[in-house]
Amino acid sequence: MPSAFAWRVLASAVPDCTAAAYDPRHAKGGDVSPYIGTSQGHIYRGDPSSSQSLTRRRIDQLCPIPGTAWMAALSDSYVHLVSTSDAPGEPCRLPHSKGARQMLAASWQEARTDTAHASTTNAAVAPARAVGLRGMDEVARAKQRATSDVQVSALAIACKHSLVLYRWHDGQFWDAKIVALPRTPQTLAFAPDGGVVFVGYGAYEYARVVVPPLQASSLAWRALPPDAMTSTDCLDTCAWDLFAVSLPRGTDAPEARATTTWWSRAKRPRALGLAQDVLLATDAGATFVDAQGRASRAHKATSTLAWDAPPWAAFYAAPYLVLQESAQQWGVFMASTLRREQTLQVPDDAGEVRVVHSSRGPRDEGATSVLVYTSAKVPGPGTLWTWDRRAWDEQVEALAAQGEYREALALLDALEGPTDATWDARRQHMCALVGTQAMQQRLYDEAIDQFMAIDMNPAHVLAMYPASISGALAQPRSHWLAMVGAPVPPKAAATTTTTTDDDDDTSALSAPALDALARFLNDRRRLLRPLVASYTHTHPLDTSVLLSLPAWACPLTSLTPEQGMAMAQAVDTALFHVFLRTKPSLVGPMCRVANWCQVADVEAQLRAHGKMDELLALYRGKAMHSEAMALLRARYTAATAAAAAAADDDAQREATEPALALQAAIQYLQALEADHVDLMLDEAPWILDAAPDEGLAIFTCEEHLTTLPPMRVAHALAQHAPTLAITYMERVLAAMPAADVPPALPTFLATLYLTAAAAHSDVAMSTLEHFLHTSTSYDAAAVLQAMPPRPAMPRIRAWLLGRVQRHAEALTLYLCDLNDMAAAARYCDVYDGDVLTLFVRIVVEHRRAWLPEALRVLTRHARHVDMAAILPLLPASVPVQDVAALCTRAWRWRAAQRDEIRVQQALYEAQDVRLTTQVRALQARHVLVSDGRTCTLCQRRLGHAVLAVMPATGATMHYYCAMKPDAPGGI
Repeated sequence: MPSAFAWRVLASAVPDCTAAAYDPRHAKGGDVSPYIGTSQGHIYRGDPSSSQSLTRRRIDQLCPIPGTAWMAALSDSYVHLVSTSDAPGEPCRLPHSKGARQMLAASWQEARTDTAHASTTNAAVAPARAVGLRGMDEVARAKQRATSDVQVSALAIACKHSLVLYRWHDGQFWDAKIVALPRTPQTLAFAPDGGVVFVGYGAYEYARVVVPPLQASSLAWRALPPDAMTSTDCLDTCAWDLFAVSLPRGTDAPEARATTTWWSRAKRPRALGLAQDVLLATDAGATFVDAQGRASRAHKATSTLAWDAPPWAAFYAAPYLVLQESAQQWGVFMASTLRREQTLQVPDDAGEVRVVHSSRGPRDEGATSVLVYTSAKVPGPGTLWTWDRRAWDEQVEALAAQGEYREALALLDALEGPTDATWDARRQHMCALVGTQAMQQRLYDEAIDQFMAIDMNPAHVLAMYPASISGALAQPRSHWLAMVGAPVPPKAAATTTTTTDDDDDTSALSAPALDALARFLNDRRRLLRPLVASYTHTHPLDTSVLLSLPAWACPLTSLTPEQGMAMAQAVDTALFHVFLRTKPSLVGPMCRVANWCQVADVEAQLRAHGKMDELLALYRGKAMHSEAMALLRARYTAATAAAAAAADDDAQREATEPALALQAAIQYLQALEADHVDLMLDEAPWILDAAPDEGLAIFTCEEHLTTLPPMRVAHALAQHAPTLAITYMERVLAAMPAADVPPALPTFLATLYLTAAAAHSDVAMSTLEHFLHTSTSYDAAAVLQAMPPRPAMPRIRAWLLGRVQRHAEALTLYLCDLNDMAAAARYCDVYDGDVLTLFVRIVVEHRRAWLPEALRVLTRHARHVDMAAILPLLPASVPVQDVAALCTRAWRWRAAQRDEIRVQQALYEAQDVRLTTQVRALQARHVLVSDGRTCTLCQRRLGHAVLAVMPATGATMHYYCAMKPDAPGGI
């Protein structure tokens, strides 16, 4: 076991030492001579001839006050302050320390804000004016000039039925406080961060006094006089909180531990402040509490320290807890783990121990000094010893060589002095070793906590799990420690040989092990996701190269894109394996979010566990849509076969399975983007064969109706089923704005209608006719070219001929082929002008018997009839009375047009006369601009500037003033 301390003689033949102490500032000054107190009331440092007489009584205790230039000395039941500065002054006695039993000093930092009641030194509020002439506001402003963080020094004195506390602020006295207690305190201890004083009355009776911040003192806004420290008036009158600390009674030690030594010692309480908590002693052991008096250590092995009898003395020499177990023996324990590190024996020729003192240097120096005074007889000269601490790096290396990685880590964590990059690297390495050792000991949560704290390489963590979880990254148990940079110590090697590989795999696949791994992988995945989100994972990567990266201190942000993708693949693949074993309900969400797993590996596992829905989600997330549709088609085929082979009692249940499988395929295709139209067209046939109407929803859903290429989809549907293509085109045209419809779409729909009508379907024929009459965006020539040869569909052909301005052929079809005068008349209602002339010519040439009916049609359209062209076409045998109505209506229309033109001409002439008169009147108006005339708006002289005259009022102003928006009656 590596030793922590070694005895060294500091001074020999030291006469009459009753108390000893170091100046806490010695680490900076280089002078290590301690202060010595004698039974005659003298205090000296180094040379006894330079002693300073304090009292005539024995010096019982010396206590340096950190952060100040004072040394407290307990003598004659009073506490005296002795200056330790280069210019020492006269000792002073603290008036409130009457009946002092013991004392303890500490210092800590208090945070301040600029707007808070900041405290400062009382010297800072001593300007040229007298104190009485300064107001409270001025004093407060002066105190607010203090820094944000200030050092608070405190001296706690245990007196009869009270606790007396003196406080200093950055080395200057601040206030004093007397806290009344129900009993006389026997022990004192400060909480690690200050602010709380623990007092002990008996073995199980402890209390804690909460020290409020400096600004809460009633003296915070007072400027104290120079003799405030020795005055009885500078007391804080605010109440301080006092709380009892509850400790469990009884003992964990067996009764056989009781020895005669137990009865020879008084059952006195003992409290001791450590780095993170406070030790409170009982009859059977020590309990550790925090500043609130609650148990501070959850782990059972470190929550209590059992002993056969209370120690004679105890002190904390960071990072060790030192207990005086007998007159000549000390036990040295690691404070964080309570592991015994060393047993110190007093040298044989040293005599009896008379004085023991331990003092901690400045916190940033991390030094703790120990003084032990021994003498063979009293009175008489003795020897002053100190303990030399073994170098930290040597202790750490010795512990690591023995496989005591936890102890080595605790030692590194306890260092309070300044650290560097080497210390940080060593600590991270030790954390990696502690975590690896915890994995060997099956303490998985502890191991994962260590790994997460040091940015452990996830590949090295996965290497400690079986291949069923980590794949090719798995490593045998015997290689784990070597993998993180340490040889396997004998103890670890002995433990590893007691288990088999099967036992290791079983343990590593247990719920606690996998839960801990899931916690680690989720945390790493959280960090990896933003780093690889912009990269596309298209093919499996070789993850074995990740083991060549640093095992610890491997921040994921330092990885290259290729390494980051490989790391993400390893993490996500392992996380899938963990979820499949521990939390199957999380596999689905994992598949539905972006992940970078190795698809082939995860796919096999999902198929083995029958998780087809999760596999489908994985395919979707990886854009493996062809594989997803193959899976859906196989599911539909299997469901159809099962439904066909089902018994009568299961037929109803099995009949719904194909429908569900088909619906899943339809929904999958509906969710695809428009750029996957090739896959939709390839997979649509088997869906349309099974359910045409439901399958058409693939293309007519809201997402695809306006985004897919309609002509391509329509042609594909027409090859499968023209009726589906017609339905699709109708919905596409209904969804598109009329102005955006390209002619190719309605033209193709018209050809589809033609194909359907060619099958002599009356419904299709009426639909085609209605579409051609109502739609205006199709290409009539293309539709006409697609029609079957004559004489098929004469009415459709006639309408299309009219759309392409071939009116003669259209009217010939109506009048000659169809013998439908009414249809020809309706045609003339649509097309006027020259169509009427053609209509009359065809009637006269081919259907003269219908001439009276034709004249009635002309009469109805008299306003559009060209009489000069119509009358010569009529036969001479037509009676005048037959054309009288036509001529009368045509001439009346033309006369009405002439009259309207004459009226409009007269109105325009009158308007012209009125405007001309108004212009001449305006031109005749003028104004006289003299030298003294001013602008009505800006009140400045008009001069020779460009002017403007308001037509309504005649006001004259500058042109630019008139152009302003706010000008009254502006131009």
